[in-house]
Amino acid sequence: MASDKPKAFVDANVFLDVLQIRKNWESSLKLVNSVRERKVAGYVSTLTVAILYFLRRRDGLSDNQSRRDVGDSISGFEISGLDGKHVMAALADKGFNDFEDALQFYSAKEIASVIITRNKRDFSSASGDIEILTPEEFLKKYSD
Repeated sequence: MASDKPKAFVDANVFLDVLQIRKNWESSLKLVNSVRERKVAGYVSTLTVAILYFLRRRDGLSDNQSRRDVGDSISGFEISGLDGKHVMAALADKGFNDFEDALQFYSAKEIASVIITRNKRDFSSASGDIEILTPEEFLKKYSD
């Protein structure tokens, strides 16, 4: 990695790649491990934590297992908050088709230089404000 650690906001779908062993999950795991190894400064929002918990429960896991999975998944990541200004900015931004993505964007914008997501098109209206990359693109660009 470069001497200046990239500040990466990681979207919930990257963690789901690993938890659900989805296509290209290995790249997502490599990215998560880069954060844990402190090669990358990794961030998630409080919303990501809630989304991951909800989806693990929906997958039929117990409360305890869902909590463990989420805690393990975000280990090594800083958690960024959502406050009123993020919510109001997301509500006002008609460029996003999905309110959740707008909330993620406004949470990421203050702290990160890149959003890493499996669904780049969800952030297409924000691409001028912050770099949007898939896990594979991020690893290619920021790996030695």
